[in-house]
Amino acid sequence: MKENLDKLFKNMPFSRRGFIKYSSAVAGLYLARQWLKSPSLAFANSNPRVVSVHDSDATNWDYATGYHWQYIDQSVVNDMVKSGIMALTGATNVLNAWKSLIPYQAGEAVVIKVNFNNIYDCNSGDDNDIDAYPETVNAVIDGLTSIGVPANNIWITDPSRGIPNRFINKINNPNIVYYTTKHWYNRNSITDYVPTNSSHASPTTHPPGDLVRPAQIFVDAAHLINIPLLKGHGAGHMTLGMKNHYGSVTFSGSNQDSERNRMHKYLEPGMNPDPAKSILADICNNPHIRDKTRLIIGDGLYGHPITNWQSVARWKIFDNDDPNILFFGIDPIAVDSVMCDFINEEQKMLGYGPVIHSSLHHGAAIGLGVHDHWDSFENKQYSLIDYHRIDLDIDPPRNIRFLR
Repeated sequence: MKENLDKLFKNMPFSRRGFIKYSSAVAGLYLARQWLKSPSLAFANSNPRVVSVHDSDATNWDYATGYHWQYIDQSVVNDMVKSGIMALTGATNVLNAWKSLIPYQAGEAVVIKVNFNNIYDCNSGDDNDIDAYPETVNAVIDGLTSIGVPANNIWITDPSRGIPNRFINKINNPNIVYYTTKHWYNRNSITDYVPTNSSHASPTTHPPGDLVRPAQIFVDAAHLINIPLLKGHGAGHMTLGMKNHYGSVTFSGSNQDSERNRMHKYLEPGMNPDPAKSILADICNNPHIRDKTRLIIGDGLYGHPITNWQSVARWKIFDNDDPNILFFGIDPIAVDSVMCDFINEEQKMLGYGPVIHSSLHHGAAIGLGVHDHWDSFENKQYSLIDYHRIDLDIDPPRNIRFLR
């Protein structure tokens, strides 16, 4: 029997695993299309929707050869993003999904906030530290250009860091513009933080009496897409969507780096004078971040459950594999809540205590979004979040064309 099956697969255009994906999806494809024909089903309640999309084929690093970021499959990521935004919006095709997320008008710019926390100079980036992945950004750029956003009005930024060549060289569209405040990157255009007397600066509540000063790039853009990474943080416990904006701003003083270092104690549980609050809530409450965010994509293609700077790690909760997962949402607190639960579960498996996440409680308290926890790792059910899981290992496979 096995020999006959092997002969069968040998003559097929896809592998045994691909065939399993295909055959498992036949019934699922019909149901998915019926669901997409009735987008109202996607929003049966008023709870914020968060979608996760998993595909174990997204990455294939052996943890020995080269760098992990060299082993990401762009076509798989493209389909993960398409699946995610359609499920998030309930749209019947990919184009309408992007249109519903980005109400684009001619002449406007879209800024994509990425995470280059480990990039410190022009030679950084050729290592296995966790930083932004161009494949996820490429899929977003494809979506934006499909709805008429000119490439030169798509701005990629991590203001407090540089954007390295290893990332730029893998961005498919050569007309994208990159913005940072660091002057030692020749291929990065320069932005700066708004001055202390700017109307775009906003007051802090924790600590009171300071200022949140966003980079000018966020003031100039009409739309914002936040792409954080799935990783923990040695002092802050987790680096997700809210903390991804720590580099988007500076504070009252003149030196951006020393000011962010000064304010770190207001987000780190061990130093925070009021553990129930977090400076991250004030950052994300700045109008140019709060009111312009159209989409959040939590990038968990790779990840690390403990730290923000070490090499990527295999995760026990993903069967000792890379996470190979992307999270989609609009509510920043809800998206971080779901990602936090995954990090918390992995940390528990590794023998760590619960993840401290005062930023989510504080953010929810000031109206930034909805915070909740799942009932269990096995069920992953929420009372306040409309959480949907898609697994492309068993759901409609990539060789079925997406509706356009």
